[in-house]
Amino acid sequence: MQLGTFAAAALLKTKLFLDLFVLQAKRDRSVLDRFNAPRHLLNLVEPFAPRSPVIGRDNGLLNCRDLTVSLYMLELQVYQLYTCIAMVNRHFWRVLFDPGDTLEDRPTRFGFGSEEEAKFVVDVSYSIWVETPGAIEYVKGKSASGDWAMLLGSRPRNRKFPFPFPSR
Repeated sequence: MQLGTFAAAALLKTKLFLDLFVLQAKRDRSVLDRFNAPRHLLNLVEPFAPRSPVIGRDNGLLNCRDLTVSLYMLELQVYQLYTCIAMVNRHFWRVLFDPGDTLEDRPTRFGFGSEEEAKFVVDVSYSIWVETPGAIEYVKGKSASGDWAMLLGSRPRNRKFPFPFPSR
């Protein structure tokens, strides 16, 4: 699979997660603590949710009282895509989080896994990431916090799975 495809899937799953996250947060503010989300993320995303037609047209999701399990599953899928992207191209997330001059200097050639490939994919997709409020901030925050520390075979600091699945 190509880097651009993984990046598109990661953005879509992140967008779906943020939409459900806002819906749940409107009903129960403790969701912020359960997902280790900064409060400013909710303020950034809330005016735009639900913006996904997948969620906006699904009355079952809109009327569901507790979206926690769906949120955990979507967050796990975003985490898996984050890890796959890092394995396919270790430069992608760094370039996306801080594109610098990348958006002005599109490479004409690149090898798979190279920094040039990451710059090319970010160049063609950056505006879409920016048009999805909270997407870059969410992934960057998870990455910086160590919540997603199981990259490329490394062990997380607390040796626990990064997602605390709810008990029944």
